[in-house]
Amino acid sequence: MTRARNRHFVGIRLVQSAYHSRSLSLYTKLGFDTREPLSNLQGPPIGLEIPGHAVRRANEGDLDDCNKLCVRVHGHDRGPELLEAIMQGTAMLVEHGGRVTGYATMVGFFGHAVGENNEDLKALIGAATAFPGPGFMVPTRNGEVLRWCLEKGLRIVQPMTLMSKGLYNEPLVPFCLQSFIERHHGSLDHAFILRNALRRSEPRLIRCRIFFLARSKAG
Repeated sequence: MTRARNRHFVGIRLVQSAYHSRSLSLYTKLGFDTREPLSNLQGPPIGLEIPGHAVRRANEGDLDDCNKLCVRVHGHDRGPELLEAIMQGTAMLVEHGGRVTGYATMVGFFGHAVGENNEDLKALIGAATAFPGPGFMVPTRNGEVLRWCLEKGLRIVQPMTLMSKGLYNEPLVPFCLQSFIERHHGSLDHAFILRNALRRSEPRLIRCRIFFLARSKAG
């Protein structure tokens, strides 16, 4: 929070383990609001294609289309993260009707995904060869995608909670959390992610991932 204040971030988001009452109490007292219940999923790759939704590896030539999709759906892009994933060979995209309708930097804990609808998310999840780390998170209220994942053999590892302090706008489309994508006004351009958000001195008390929302250079 000190770093956020010093760098004038307009908002902070985190994900905490829902079962951990002390963590929830701490962040609530620090001014964070609960935004979305999440389900952390893991399991063997599904290996399933969604008819009409072709998935392929993304390349640098796809950056513009993917960024435009992200802006159109969520109000901003995450171009630097996407470019890094493309260079690492983990980024995938889905095409429907001759255009890009979704992409994922990785369907795992340190990736994000965006899609126009649930079928795009299913296509990306179904094409993933693994779910790195603890897995990925789906909003529990998205019953269609959550049921589909469970029917395909994935299991819920733990419930989690998305919380935020400062700027937050409700997503208007289906989304996956890590795969997760934030939606906010155009005056913001990207989210800085602390990949090592767990405090090693108190790993049970602070169990979360933290996201900083930054003002664009132009704003």
